[in-house]
Amino acid sequence: MDKKPIVSVVIPARNRKSQLKYALDSVFAQTFLDHEIIVVDDASTDGTSRYISTAYPGIKLITLPRQKNAAGARNEAIKAAEGNFIAFLDS
Repeated sequence: MDKKPIVSVVIPARNRKSQLKYALDSVFAQTFLDHEIIVVDDASTDGTSRYISTAYPGIKLITLPRQKNAAGARNEAIKAAEGNFIAFLDS
């Protein structure tokens, strides 16, 4: 049986491929490790989903087919989150 993470870190992103590394590095630098990371690609046109799936295969990726803006992207991540707590991080 898989253990559920305590925290789900939610990162909505639209055309932020060039900035996502910095947001993800800040999560990886934390000493608290009982978390999952969820990146929601809000219908990007810059290859954000391809970048995340290639460079960070362990991250849960949600790719939206049409733009829902930050609030809609966060809501989609909440549906997929497994943690007891949600931490929002802007890219």
